Amino acid sequence: MLENGPVKVLLVEDDDLDAKLVKCRLAEDADHDFLLETVDTLAAACERLSQGNIDVILADLSLPDSEDKSKTLEVLYSKAPSIPLVILTGYNDYSFELEMVRKGIQDYVIKDQVTRQLLTRVILHAIERQRLKRENEALMGQLERLALLDPLTEFLNRRGLQKTLSREIEWVRKSKFPLLAVLLDLDDFKRVNDAFGHAVGDRVLKEVAHAFLKTLRTTDYVARIGGDEFVILLPQTSMLAGLKLAERIRLAIAETSIDVGADKIQVTASLGLAEVFQENNTVEALLSKMHEALAQSKRKGKNRISSDGAGAKSGVGQGRLLEQVLETMKDGKSYRVVKQPIFRLKDLTVSGYEFLSRSSVEPFETPEDFFKTCLEFNSLGFVDQLCFRNCVAQANKLPQGIKKHINLYPATLLSVSPDQLLSAFPKGAQLSDFCVEIGEELIPGDSSALLQNSDKLKQAGLTIAIDDVGFGKSSLESLVILEPHFVKIDKRLVIGIADDRSHLRVLERLLEVIHTLGAQVIAEGIEREEDLKVLQSLGVEYGQGFLWGQPE
Repeated sequence: MLENGPVKVLLVEDDDLDAKLVKCRLAEDADHDFLLETVDTLAAACERLSQGNIDVILADLSLPDSEDKSKTLEVLYSKAPSIPLVILTGYNDYSFELEMVRKGIQDYVIKDQVTRQLLTRVILHAIERQRLKRENEALMGQLERLALLDPLTEFLNRRGLQKTLSREIEWVRKSKFPLLAVLLDLDDFKRVNDAFGHAVGDRVLKEVAHAFLKTLRTTDYVARIGGDEFVILLPQTSMLAGLKLAERIRLAIAETSIDVGADKIQVTASLGLAEVFQENNTVEALLSKMHEALAQSKRKGKNRISSDGAGAKSGVGQGRLLEQVLETMKDGKSYRVVKQPIFRLKDLTVSGYEFLSRSSVEPFETPEDFFKTCLEFNSLGFVDQLCFRNCVAQANKLPQGIKKHINLYPATLLSVSPDQLLSAFPKGAQLSDFCVEIGEELIPGDSSALLQNSDKLKQAGLTIAIDDVGFGKSSLESLVILEPHFVKIDKRLVIGIADDRSHLRVLERLLEVIHTLGAQVIAEGIEREEDLKVLQSLGVEYGQGFLWGQPE
């Protein structure tokens, strides 16, 4: 008897007398509980095996619908590869028996030799051998996996990188798709080990690795090849897309802060980017190719990305690295404007539009990419004003009476005078049609710093919205102090709310507060009809999202 119940035996036998013999032999065993099921064709066996819950198969390979013994065995294995198989046959041939054992059966029993003791022993031993086989296979798989991984980060080690590199280069040869590699080295990491010890250094390595891993795609590979050196393989990636990914990695590391007692540790990384060709088919050859690009990043001041120059074949050379891209992004002509409708949820009529910026500078097309990069290089205010003016100009083309939402970073509202912002609106524009959206997540700790400039925009006739409320480090202080006309609920709270009771409770409480303050609510990220119905039932006034299409 198995630990969780009787031994479930599937007998595949078309001879009634032989089937009755097996049944009688198993019934004679008072020490074990066997649950026998019998089928008489290969098709019936396949149907039963597809339902699962079988511990062992006893099978005669000569069946009405399958005279070919080898074919019968092949089909049974394909349907139940993990279930032990015992052949029960009248065919007494040692060479055939040996052939079947080599093909993986657990045992071979001659029908006229079947006794109660023999049949019981064969069944139980077959189940135990199969269990041991599975355990050994799992152990071997685990050992092989450990041999390819770095124990600290659980990324690939050099051996694992070599295996992956060989496979990906072969794919490049067949598919002609580019393969890129990034060599990443943490800047001045020795100082962390010297100041805090290697235990803290290992913790920092793990947290930094976890931070940049989240920026990668599921198809990418990461290897730790030294103390603080990593190689990242980017399959099927152009040089432009590789630059974008490398920049995300660099920013993710620079933004990671690790608390160590009363101290905070922050590190940066230098990166070298290179295209991988067939001649770079060893880890050593690949590192040799990338080290010069990494050295350039170190020489230029660290915390940056350099290329080995081979990217010129893809239209990206040294003149198109990050510094040059940033200069291009400061050109007002590098941006276009798209809009997304905002619906009145009560009757699903369009009440307004949110105007959004898109960059034409590859690979930083989305606001998430180009604004984050501009923030890192102290050009956010300039670029944000450019985008604000572009969006106002496009929005003003819509008829009066339609609400026009324009985004503005809190840092821009704080540093630019209200008069300068108001100068973006054409003469004669109906300012009450415009709503300036301020991102709540980036509002400084003291919300009152924005109050004076926000009030001046209100006095001029503009309405104000606080964006991205309800998730992350959301604070009610900004709502109370700034008194916005609209509050936009972060899409992370909205998406899937029909299936998430905890998010639903948070939103219900948040709506009570917002309506008490006299503001109206706009839900972002509506992508499903189920979520829309929940929002309507809660009395949310407005909404927007991909349910009605992408911004265009």
